[in-house]
Amino acid sequence: MHNFANIPKMVQLADESFEKIKRLGLSGVTGKDIGREMMRMKNGHVFMNMSSCSYLGLNDFPTVKQGLLDGLEEAGGIQIAAAPLRVRLAIVDEVNEEFGNFIGCNAFMTWTCSLASFGILPLLAAGLFTGNKPPVMVYDKNAHFCMNYMKAACADETEVITINHNDMAALEKICKTKNPVVYLCESLYSTGGVTCLDEILRLQEKYGMYILIDEAHGLSVVGKNGKGLLIDKLGALNDRSFFIASLEKGFGAHGGGVILFSDKKLLDIIERYGGPLEWSAPVPSMICGSTRACLKLHADGTVDNLQKILHEKVRLFDQLMDIKESDLWSAVRVIKYPDEDELFYTGIRLFEEGFYTSTVAFPTVKRGNSGLRIMLRANMEDEELRKFAGLLKLIKLEWADRKRK
Repeated sequence: MHNFANIPKMVQLADESFEKIKRLGLSGVTGKDIGREMMRMKNGHVFMNMSSCSYLGLNDFPTVKQGLLDGLEEAGGIQIAAAPLRVRLAIVDEVNEEFGNFIGCNAFMTWTCSLASFGILPLLAAGLFTGNKPPVMVYDKNAHFCMNYMKAACADETEVITINHNDMAALEKICKTKNPVVYLCESLYSTGGVTCLDEILRLQEKYGMYILIDEAHGLSVVGKNGKGLLIDKLGALNDRSFFIASLEKGFGAHGGGVILFSDKKLLDIIERYGGPLEWSAPVPSMICGSTRACLKLHADGTVDNLQKILHEKVRLFDQLMDIKESDLWSAVRVIKYPDEDELFYTGIRLFEEGFYTSTVAFPTVKRGNSGLRIMLRANMEDEELRKFAGLLKLIKLEWADRKRK
């Protein structure tokens, strides 16, 4: 018991921090979207949402918003109140096929990337994707919560091992003694940084290792036509590589997730045995319509141009904050604040000045690793970045002055 999940302990450790963040007004913030990740609260306060993962700003494109309406009109309704295995709107299958054709594989769209993880990880652990032989599931320690949340379910089917972040030596040691092995990681991590994909693919070629990569923060942001880090390296998915991704973040479709795989026979397995993928409602018609609109922006070169702009914004921010040896692929930056009191003070002051940021502290991250998680976007103005960076430096001086007093 509690080898892979301990919810009471999680609540015990986390609740004090979450309550503090809520009490300080740094969570549960609501307002009206007024465009370009700007929000207006009921009291009139306007702020820029620096926690938004809409890295390319595609969600604001008129064609994408029109796509939401087009999907609804084409389908005749938002969705059908029935298990999708039984009956579903035709637009769901049509857009699945269009997405698969774009990437060059098979696609299965879901409500969210997390739902994709919940649906397929137990199937993967049971061996249904690995020749009916349950694989050893090797998790990168920093793999996203939606993957980690399923460890207990996976451990009921097979052996589960967690290794340190990007520890390729430990992964190879496991591959030498166990077969088959599945490695689970992110491409671009939600807390910043990039996976060691070249080394992962070397291990796959040498040992036949399977990989499941979460491209939630990689799809659209990297790769030709925004196809993500894995496809950019492989060219096409092989039968030992799978990835899941969000359609809401860089992709810009206002919601949705997707599972991508090369073997078409897996489609029936996912539809029949994928838990919430089988008995929950399918992705709504409006998201199918916006996904179709976003696919066009990926195919016509718009996304390639926006990637270049995003990289310029990331480079500018790194220069302003004197961040060295960073990876321009990732638009996530974490500014460390070991003193949580300073972290929360900074979050409050930034919000007062019109910038909302994610304050991440224990137990979301290890003790001593608290910080501001900042999402940079292509549709930010240079002057906004300069103002934000200037505020970070000014507030640090304010805090130092308060400490002296």
